[in-house]
Amino acid sequence: MSRAGTPTLGYPSLTAAVDALKQQGFPPRAIAAQIGCEIAKVTSVLKNARERERLRKPAPGAAATVTLPPDLVAALRPHAEVRGMPPAELARKIVEEAVKGGLIDAVLDDGGAA
Repeated sequence: MSRAGTPTLGYPSLTAAVDALKQQGFPPRAIAAQIGCEIAKVTSVLKNARERERLRKPAPGAAATVTLPPDLVAALRPHAEVRGMPPAELARKIVEEAVKGGLIDAVLDDGGAA
């Protein structure tokens, strides 16, 4: 029987093998038979894959996370301090105002008008 992390059926892991066979349309029982493991193991791998996918996708209406390079954070810091807020909050407010004011195309001036 294959274990997670062990190459299985030419795939780098049991999980990869289960995922690939599922993508090919095999039902869990057939996947278990091909791999040589209990169907409970296959259903567990599939359940974990669904949970990982669910956690990867933000919930509808959830806020997105944007990562700013350290040099931009440093450049925002003095402006944020004057306003009594962290640089991330200042960045959020700048983007919010640019969107609300219809200023994205003017700020970027790259010909990509929406």
